[in-house]
Amino acid sequence: WRLMEQVLNFSNLPEICKLSEDLIRDFEVCLHTWDSCQKIGDVFVRHGPSLDVYTEYLKNFSDMNNHFDKCCHKYPEFGKLVSKFEKLPKCRSLRIKHFLLKPVQRLPQYKLLLGEYLKHLDEENEDFSDTIEALRIVSDVLKHANDVI
Repeated sequence: WRLMEQVLNFSNLPEICKLSEDLIRDFEVCLHTWDSCQKIGDVFVRHGPSLDVYTEYLKNFSDMNNHFDKCCHKYPEFGKLVSKFEKLPKCRSLRIKHFLLKPVQRLPQYKLLLGEYLKHLDEENEDFSDTIEALRIVSDVLKHANDVI
C-alpha cells in the first residue's frame, strides 16, 4: 500500500474525485427540479474555478504514468498485484492506466457536451447565457491545461 501511495503521491485524484462528487450531486438536483427549472449551465459556472484541478493532473500525467510503469517493473510483487486487480470484474477488463486516463479526457468531453447542449437552446432559453459562460470557462481551462503540458 505504501508503494501505491508513492505512485499516486504527486497526483491530485482526491480533488478530482471531490469535484466529480460535487458535480454529480448538483446534476442530480437539476434532474429532480427539471420540471420547474431546466438549467445545467449554471452548475459548470458555479464549479468553474474548481476545474483547474484538471490542469495539475494533466501537468503530472506523463510523469505519473512513467513512475507507475517503473514501479510495476522494479517491484514484481506490486506488478502482480496490479495485474490481479485489473482482472477483477469491477475493472471491466480495463487496465489501471485506462482509468488514470479518464480525468485527461474529462475537459474535452465537457466542452463537447456543452457545445452540443448549446445547439439545442434558443437565445431566450433561461440556460442560454449560463451555458455560453460554462462553455467559455471549460474552453479556457482546457486551453490553459494544454498550454502547461
